[in-house]
Amino acid sequence: MTDKFTRIVYNVIKDADIIIEVLDARNPLGTRSNRLEILINQYQNKKLVLLLNKADLIPSEILHQWIRFLSKEYPVFYTSDRYGFQNSIRFLKKNILKLTKKRPVRVCLVGYPNVGKSSIINALRKKKVAPTSPLAGFTHGKKYIKLAKGDIFLIDTPGVIPFDEESEVELVLRGAIRPDKIYHLLDAVDKILSIVSKDELFNKYGINYTNTNEFLEKMAYKRGRLGAKGIADIKSAAKILINDFQRGRIKYYFDPPK
Repeated sequence: MTDKFTRIVYNVIKDADIIIEVLDARNPLGTRSNRLEILINQYQNKKLVLLLNKADLIPSEILHQWIRFLSKEYPVFYTSDRYGFQNSIRFLKKNILKLTKKRPVRVCLVGYPNVGKSSIINALRKKKVAPTSPLAGFTHGKKYIKLAKGDIFLIDTPGVIPFDEESEVELVLRGAIRPDKIYHLLDAVDKILSIVSKDELFNKYGINYTNTNEFLEKMAYKRGRLGAKGIADIKSAAKILINDFQRGRIKYYFDPPK
Protein backbone atom coordinates (compact mmCIF):
# COMPACT_ATOMS: atom_id res chain seq x y z
CA MET A 1 0.00 0.00 0.00
CA THR A 2 2.44 2.61 -1.15
CA ASP A 3 1.05 4.32 -4.24
CA LYS A 4 -0.71 7.67 -4.11
CA PHE A 5 -4.16 6.24 -4.78
CA THR A 6 -3.98 3.76 -1.92
CA ARG A 7 -2.57 6.28 0.55
CA ILE A 8 -5.28 8.86 -0.09
CA VAL A 9 -8.26 6.51 -0.19
CA TYR A 10 -7.11 4.10 2.50
CA ASN A 11 -6.64 6.97 4.93
CA VAL A 12 -10.35 7.76 4.65
CA ILE A 13 -11.88 4.27 4.53
CA LYS A 14 -9.76 2.44 7.10
CA ASP A 15 -11.92 3.57 10.06
CA ALA A 16 -15.28 3.21 8.25
CA ASP A 17 -17.77 0.37 8.45
CA ILE A 18 -19.75 1.57 5.42
CA ILE A 19 -18.20 3.34 2.45
CA ILE A 20 -20.49 5.34 0.18
CA GLU A 21 -19.08 5.73 -3.33
CA VAL A 22 -20.69 8.83 -4.83
CA LEU A 23 -21.34 8.64 -8.58
CA ASP A 24 -22.65 11.22 -11.04
CA ALA A 25 -26.02 9.84 -12.16
CA ARG A 26 -25.40 11.15 -15.68
CA ASN A 27 -22.25 9.06 -16.03
CA PRO A 28 -22.17 6.34 -13.36
CA LEU A 29 -19.56 4.10 -14.96
CA GLY A 30 -17.33 7.04 -15.86
CA THR A 31 -17.31 8.21 -12.23
CA ARG A 32 -16.91 4.75 -10.72
CA SER A 33 -13.54 3.48 -9.51
CA ASN A 34 -12.63 -0.18 -9.90
CA ARG A 35 -9.46 0.35 -7.85
CA LEU A 36 -11.49 1.73 -4.97
CA GLU A 37 -13.90 -1.21 -5.01
CA ILE A 38 -11.10 -3.76 -5.16
CA LEU A 39 -9.46 -2.09 -2.16
CA ILE A 40 -12.69 -2.09 -0.13
CA ASN A 41 -13.53 -5.69 -0.99
CA GLN A 42 -10.27 -6.83 0.58
CA TYR A 43 -11.93 -6.19 3.95
CA GLN A 44 -14.69 -8.55 5.04
CA ASN A 45 -15.96 -6.13 7.68
CA LYS A 46 -16.62 -3.19 5.33
CA LYS A 47 -19.68 -2.63 3.16
CA LEU A 48 -19.79 -0.62 -0.05
CA VAL A 49 -22.82 1.43 -1.13
CA LEU A 50 -23.25 3.23 -4.46
CA LEU A 51 -24.96 6.63 -4.36
CA LEU A 52 -26.20 8.18 -7.62
CA ASN A 53 -26.01 11.93 -7.07
CA LYS A 54 -27.69 14.59 -9.27
CA ALA A 55 -30.37 12.08 -10.29
CA ASP A 56 -32.74 14.92 -11.16
CA LEU A 57 -30.54 15.67 -14.20
CA ILE A 58 -31.57 12.44 -15.98
CA PRO A 59 -34.98 10.99 -16.95
CA SER A 60 -36.54 8.91 -14.18
CA GLU A 61 -36.75 5.80 -16.39
CA ILE A 62 -32.99 6.01 -17.07
CA LEU A 63 -32.36 6.42 -13.33
CA HIS A 64 -34.27 3.24 -12.53
CA GLN A 65 -32.48 1.35 -15.29
CA TRP A 66 -29.16 2.34 -13.72
CA ILE A 67 -30.39 1.29 -10.28
CA ARG A 68 -31.38 -2.14 -11.58
CA PHE A 69 -28.04 -2.51 -13.37
CA LEU A 70 -25.82 -1.43 -10.47
CA SER A 71 -27.77 -3.13 -7.70
CA LYS A 72 -26.68 -6.51 -9.07
CA GLU A 73 -23.37 -5.77 -7.33
CA TYR A 74 -24.00 -3.38 -4.42
CA PRO A 75 -26.84 -1.55 -2.64
CA VAL A 76 -27.76 1.55 -4.64
CA PHE A 77 -29.37 4.81 -3.48
CA TYR A 78 -29.80 8.19 -5.13
CA THR A 79 -30.23 11.85 -4.33
CA SER A 80 -32.48 14.09 -6.36
CA ASP A 81 -33.86 17.61 -6.13
CA ARG A 82 -36.83 16.33 -8.13
CA TYR A 83 -38.10 14.32 -5.17
CA GLY A 84 -36.59 16.53 -2.47
CA PHE A 85 -32.91 16.39 -1.67
CA GLN A 86 -33.44 16.17 2.09
CA ASN A 87 -35.97 13.35 1.58
CA SER A 88 -33.25 11.46 -0.30
CA ILE A 89 -30.81 12.06 2.55
CA ARG A 90 -33.27 10.88 5.20
CA PHE A 91 -33.94 7.72 3.19
CA LEU A 92 -30.19 7.12 2.91
CA LYS A 93 -29.65 7.50 6.68
CA LYS A 94 -32.54 5.16 7.47
CA ASN A 95 -31.22 2.44 5.16
CA ILE A 96 -27.63 2.72 6.32
CA LEU A 97 -28.80 1.29 9.64
CA LYS A 98 -30.29 -1.71 7.83
CA LEU A 99 -26.99 -2.65 6.22
CA THR A 100 -25.26 -3.66 9.43
CA LYS A 101 -26.15 -4.57 12.99
CA LYS A 102 -23.08 -2.82 14.31
CA ARG A 103 -23.72 0.20 16.52
CA PRO A 104 -22.51 2.81 16.19
CA VAL A 105 -21.85 2.50 12.46
CA ARG A 106 -19.10 4.64 10.96
CA VAL A 107 -19.66 6.01 7.45
CA CYS A 108 -17.43 7.79 4.94
CA LEU A 109 -18.02 9.20 1.46
CA VAL A 110 -15.57 8.72 -1.39
CA GLY A 111 -15.56 9.61 -5.07
CA TYR A 112 -13.97 11.62 -7.82
CA PRO A 113 -13.81 15.43 -7.67
CA ASN A 114 -17.04 17.28 -8.48
CA VAL A 115 -19.47 14.37 -8.04
CA GLY A 116 -21.02 16.20 -5.07
CA LYS A 117 -19.52 14.54 -1.99
CA SER A 118 -19.29 17.73 0.07
CA SER A 119 -22.91 18.69 -0.63
CA ILE A 120 -24.07 15.30 0.63
CA ILE A 121 -21.92 15.58 3.75
CA ASN A 122 -23.39 19.03 4.44
CA ALA A 123 -26.91 17.67 3.96
CA LEU A 124 -26.23 14.78 6.32
CA ARG A 125 -24.94 17.16 8.96
CA LYS A 126 -27.82 19.60 8.40
CA LYS A 127 -26.29 22.04 10.88
CA LYS A 128 -22.99 22.81 12.51
CA VAL A 129 -22.30 20.32 15.27
CA ALA A 130 -19.26 19.65 17.42
CA PRO A 131 -16.91 17.00 16.04
CA THR A 132 -16.77 13.88 18.17
CA SER A 133 -15.47 10.32 18.09
CA PRO A 134 -17.58 7.17 18.53
CA LEU A 135 -14.77 5.22 20.20
CA ALA A 136 -11.49 5.95 21.93
CA GLY A 137 -8.29 5.41 20.02
CA PHE A 138 -9.49 6.57 16.60
CA THR A 139 -7.12 8.19 14.16
CA HIS A 140 -6.18 11.61 15.43
CA GLY A 141 -7.14 14.50 13.16
CA LYS A 142 -10.32 13.07 11.66
CA LYS A 143 -13.63 14.69 12.56
CA TYR A 144 -16.67 12.57 13.35
CA ILE A 145 -20.21 13.91 13.21
CA LYS A 146 -22.95 12.15 15.15
CA LEU A 147 -26.09 11.39 13.13
CA ALA A 148 -29.35 9.54 13.80
CA LYS A 149 -29.26 9.88 17.61
CA GLY A 150 -25.77 8.47 17.83
CA ASP A 151 -26.32 5.34 15.77
CA ILE A 152 -24.34 6.75 12.81
CA PHE A 153 -21.03 8.57 12.91
CA LEU A 154 -20.02 10.37 9.73
CA ILE A 155 -16.33 10.74 8.98
CA ASP A 156 -16.47 14.42 8.10
CA THR A 157 -13.90 14.33 5.29
CA PRO A 158 -14.73 13.30 1.73
CA GLY A 159 -12.31 10.82 0.21
CA VAL A 160 -11.18 12.32 -3.08
CA ILE A 161 -10.08 9.66 -5.56
CA PRO A 162 -6.94 10.84 -7.41
CA PHE A 163 -6.98 10.73 -11.18
CA ASP A 164 -3.30 10.71 -12.12
CA GLU A 165 -3.76 7.97 -14.74
CA GLU A 166 -6.88 9.39 -16.40
CA SER A 167 -6.81 10.84 -19.91
CA GLU A 168 -7.47 14.52 -20.43
CA VAL A 169 -10.83 13.83 -22.12
CA GLU A 170 -11.94 11.70 -19.16
CA LEU A 171 -11.00 14.54 -16.80
CA VAL A 172 -13.10 16.94 -18.89
CA LEU A 173 -16.14 14.67 -18.65
CA ARG A 174 -15.71 14.41 -14.88
CA GLY A 175 -15.33 18.17 -14.52
CA ALA A 176 -11.93 17.60 -12.93
CA ILE A 177 -9.96 19.98 -15.16
CA ARG A 178 -10.78 23.60 -16.03
CA PRO A 179 -11.17 24.66 -19.68
CA ASP A 180 -8.15 26.98 -19.51
CA LYS A 181 -5.97 24.02 -18.43
CA ILE A 182 -6.98 21.74 -21.33
CA TYR A 183 -4.36 21.14 -24.01
CA HIS A 184 -6.43 19.07 -26.47
CA LEU A 185 -9.49 21.30 -26.67
CA LEU A 186 -10.83 19.87 -29.93
CA ASP A 187 -10.61 16.28 -28.63
CA ALA A 188 -12.68 17.32 -25.62
CA VAL A 189 -15.27 19.07 -27.80
CA ASP A 190 -15.46 16.03 -30.12
CA LYS A 191 -16.31 13.87 -27.11
CA ILE A 192 -18.93 16.28 -25.79
CA LEU A 193 -20.61 16.54 -29.20
CA SER A 194 -20.69 12.75 -29.39
CA ILE A 195 -22.68 12.37 -26.15
CA VAL A 196 -24.92 15.48 -26.24
CA SER A 197 -27.82 15.37 -28.69
CA LYS A 198 -27.97 17.85 -31.55
CA ASP A 199 -31.45 18.84 -30.42
CA GLU A 200 -30.12 19.80 -27.00
CA LEU A 201 -27.32 21.85 -28.53
CA PHE A 202 -29.74 23.59 -30.87
CA ASN A 203 -32.07 24.42 -27.98
CA LYS A 204 -29.14 25.79 -26.00
CA TYR A 205 -27.23 27.67 -28.70
CA GLY A 206 -29.45 27.78 -31.81
CA ILE A 207 -26.73 26.07 -33.84
CA ASN A 208 -27.10 23.41 -36.53
CA TYR A 209 -23.85 21.76 -37.57
CA THR A 210 -22.31 18.81 -39.40
CA ASN A 211 -18.88 18.65 -37.72
CA THR A 212 -16.89 20.02 -34.79
CA ASN A 213 -15.22 22.88 -36.66
CA GLU A 214 -18.53 24.12 -38.05
CA PHE A 215 -20.09 24.06 -34.58
CA LEU A 216 -17.21 25.99 -33.02
CA GLU A 217 -17.10 28.58 -35.81
CA LYS A 218 -20.82 29.26 -35.44
CA MET A 219 -20.46 29.39 -31.65
CA ALA A 220 -17.62 31.90 -31.97
CA TYR A 221 -19.65 34.18 -34.24
CA LYS A 222 -22.72 33.96 -32.01
CA ARG A 223 -20.73 34.84 -28.89
CA GLY A 224 -18.57 37.48 -30.53
CA ARG A 225 -15.37 35.51 -30.03
CA LEU A 226 -13.46 36.78 -33.05
CA GLY A 227 -9.76 37.25 -33.66
CA ALA A 228 -7.85 39.33 -36.12
CA LYS A 229 -9.73 40.21 -39.33
CA GLY A 230 -12.95 38.81 -37.84
CA ILE A 231 -11.76 35.20 -37.90
CA ALA A 232 -13.62 32.89 -35.53
CA ASP A 233 -11.68 32.08 -32.35
CA ILE A 234 -12.56 28.40 -32.11
CA LYS A 235 -10.44 27.83 -28.98
CA SER A 236 -12.44 30.44 -27.11
CA ALA A 237 -15.68 28.88 -28.39
CA ALA A 238 -14.48 25.44 -27.26
CA LYS A 239 -13.90 26.74 -23.75
CA ILE A 240 -17.45 28.14 -23.64
CA LEU A 241 -18.90 24.74 -24.56
CA ILE A 242 -16.73 22.84 -22.08
CA ASN A 243 -17.53 25.29 -19.28
CA ASP A 244 -21.28 24.97 -19.92
CA PHE A 245 -20.98 21.18 -20.04
CA GLN A 246 -19.10 20.96 -16.75
CA ARG A 247 -21.47 23.35 -14.96
CA GLY A 248 -24.54 21.31 -15.87
CA ARG A 249 -25.96 23.85 -18.31
CA ILE A 250 -26.18 21.21 -21.04
CA LYS A 251 -28.36 18.15 -20.57
CA TYR A 252 -26.76 14.78 -21.24
CA TYR A 253 -26.63 11.30 -19.80
CA PHE A 254 -25.31 7.84 -20.56
CA ASP A 255 -27.61 4.86 -20.97
CA PRO A 256 -26.81 1.78 -18.88
CA PRO A 257 -25.27 -1.18 -20.72
CA LYS A 258 -27.79 -3.48 -22.31
